[in-house]
Amino acid sequence: MRQLLITTASIALTLGASAPAFAQTPAATPAQPPAAEEPEPGRDVVVVSAQKRDEDIQDVPISISAFSEETLDEAGITDIRDLRNIAPSLNLATAPQLANTRIEIRGIGTSGNTAIEPSVALFLDGAYIPRTAALVSGLNDIRSVEVLRGPQGTLFGRNASMGAMLINTNEPSNSFEGRVSVLAGSYDRLKGEAMVNLPVTDNFAVRAAILGDQREGYANNLLTGKDVSFSDTFSGRLSAAWDITDDIRWVVRGDYQHTTGDGIPISTVVAESVTPTFAANWRARLDPDGAGPLVGQTPILTDTYTHDIYQESEGNLSDRTAGFASNLTWDLEGGWQVKLINAWRDWNDDQFQVSSGALPIKMPGRQGFFASESKSHEVQLLSPDDLFDGKANFVAGLYAYEEDFYIGDYRFLNNDFCNIFIRNTTANTPAGTTQRRVDYCNADVALPYSSYTDFWQNTQSWAAFWQGTYDIVPEWDVTVGVRYSSDEKTGLFDQRSLTTPIPGIISGAIASVDSAATENTALTTDGAKLTYRLGTTYQASDDIMLFATWSTGYKSGGFDSGRNATVVGQARIFAPETTENLEVGVKSELFDGLLQANATAFRTDVSNYQFRTYDGISFAVRNNGSIRQQGVEFDTTLYPLDQLTVNLAGTWLDSQYTDFRGAPNWPGLTVPASVDLTGERVPYSPEWQLTGYVRWEDQLPWFSGWTWSARGSFQYVDERMLSAAGDNYPLNTESSFMTYDARFALRNDDGLQIALIGQNLTEDIACTSRYAQPNNQGLGLLNTTAGGTVLRCVVTPPRTYAVEVSRTF
Repeated sequence: MRQLLITTASIALTLGASAPAFAQTPAATPAQPPAAEEPEPGRDVVVVSAQKRDEDIQDVPISISAFSEETLDEAGITDIRDLRNIAPSLNLATAPQLANTRIEIRGIGTSGNTAIEPSVALFLDGAYIPRTAALVSGLNDIRSVEVLRGPQGTLFGRNASMGAMLINTNEPSNSFEGRVSVLAGSYDRLKGEAMVNLPVTDNFAVRAAILGDQREGYANNLLTGKDVSFSDTFSGRLSAAWDITDDIRWVVRGDYQHTTGDGIPISTVVAESVTPTFAANWRARLDPDGAGPLVGQTPILTDTYTHDIYQESEGNLSDRTAGFASNLTWDLEGGWQVKLINAWRDWNDDQFQVSSGALPIKMPGRQGFFASESKSHEVQLLSPDDLFDGKANFVAGLYAYEEDFYIGDYRFLNNDFCNIFIRNTTANTPAGTTQRRVDYCNADVALPYSSYTDFWQNTQSWAAFWQGTYDIVPEWDVTVGVRYSSDEKTGLFDQRSLTTPIPGIISGAIASVDSAATENTALTTDGAKLTYRLGTTYQASDDIMLFATWSTGYKSGGFDSGRNATVVGQARIFAPETTENLEVGVKSELFDGLLQANATAFRTDVSNYQFRTYDGISFAVRNNGSIRQQGVEFDTTLYPLDQLTVNLAGTWLDSQYTDFRGAPNWPGLTVPASVDLTGERVPYSPEWQLTGYVRWEDQLPWFSGWTWSARGSFQYVDERMLSAAGDNYPLNTESSFMTYDARFALRNDDGLQIALIGQNLTEDIACTSRYAQPNNQGLGLLNTTAGGTVLRCVVTPPRTYAVEVSRTF
């Protein structure tokens, strides 16, 4: 990959240096989206497609953040997880698997490594992406990203119950252009990008972009002496635009991405969760008599926020995604427009872990498989803006979607697990039974797998939607939208244990670690839902718009795909989740455009909340309880000088379970089996979340043709509960943290740019997720009297620096 990056950079720089030789007088420019109104002083017009039309963001009555290609570049956004640093109310959390990447808006999201549907819908060039992990890395040649907050059930449909994220790539244009960049940074990071846009004829153009990004691991494994969490990503895009006639434009796109590495996020022990008893039990399980090589050794127990680990961490990740999309736009007489959007996507994730226990010995390993193939088709009819003498417009459409989804979870045994863990965690009653367990366990090490879980699911969905706006008077309009969605799912859950039964002996510790009840269950569910939107806007002046919206959202029901120690059967089926949302907001541009101030107050009620709880062995998805998330979002940008931009955005969030009487108890407590968390705060819902930046751009003194820019930004996240188990165990509370980033760049009129980049400059490390130590029961890490267990923390990256050189031609 390193040689590929260097070669690509060399070729592209040569091409850039000779660009004038290729210059040509451009032919007629292909049809483009309708132009927004002329920009007002102080700001550039930001065009968004949140209502299926290209509109100025300040005219859209939705709580929305939009980021241009330039903004993404300056903020150092290289994958969608970085967007949490610049978008208020948005969080993207990573757990021990890349596939388990969750997107949250207003504190609500869904884990990605099960069949449960997301709460935030992800779209690439208008096409729905069903699995978040399929687009985690490789954000190259992106035109814009839009983050829509609140239910988007009318225009974007199922699984947009808390919002949507729209990623838009650049279309081919009818002018020759290109860009190349090379970045070198901390941890031997090397990233290269190249893009070229070629006009083939006066009505046909192609565009190609590639990206390579590799780095060594952030963590140092003191046990093995190796780096942990290294990655290598290659991404490519190819698109073509054909103006078939003056009225018909067809854009086709293909993309491919492959990420490799060890697939091991940095997982540390939460120090405050380790009691003296837990520490003693841990050491006793590893080497109670001090006769072996692991005497007294445990993972690091005294420092949560560290990038040093002491545990087995060998793994291998191969994550591939490929997609194809077709967008056909037909402009009809009278301003009518028809759009046809067809897309296909294939995602495969294969993650191998030698040991899944995060201990200095090899515990049972696992291999996880995820595969998704999806197809979607959408036809839209957009009316002209001037129906009924300029008073009305609407958009209507039909949508069809199908996905085949597979999850495989395969476990295997290791000799360390048998000779150390099993020997030290099972009672020798009657005499000799411990050795028999060890012998049977060692015999099963030769098996390719000790247990497996296979899950297959087919989803078929269709929908019809309509949304229209009518101007009652020039200053006041009303919007009505409705969508009917129908879903049908079929599935099969198959689980087996392949270990040899021990005659006359309950397997004990083996069962507590490698538990897999024999189960073969066929599953089916279907449902339909009518979602709607009612809204109104009032133009109080040329610079101030007020709006109010009542909207609903819908997340389809489905199947619990997790392995379990007992047969679950038809209880794996869970019902749809629904959302109701009220918003009142203002969008304004004051003082002749020098201040842009937007704010939205919202109340979101979630019913039949779908969540995963943990019982110490496995997770289970259930409908249980309801939630209310309410608060205020704001986004303000000040342009006090031509050179200076100051931004502050944030969310204040009041969060609570309005009904959660079946919540799991604290770890280790089984009486009562469930508790009432009604009135308590919902996990992943900080009270305050803030982002902001200061940017200065000016001509460089004494150097004609050179411009310099400096940008400093921050992100603040308040204290929040990170309970993956849903039990609100107090030690799952993560303290507030703040990170600072900075960028300084020099750019000349020939398109050459040199940038210095620093991220997390104060190295404020935090947990993105917390979860119970695997195998906590066998390790003696459960307090069955007062409740409690040892927790793990997936930490954020350390401070990094980089220098980037780019050339645009």
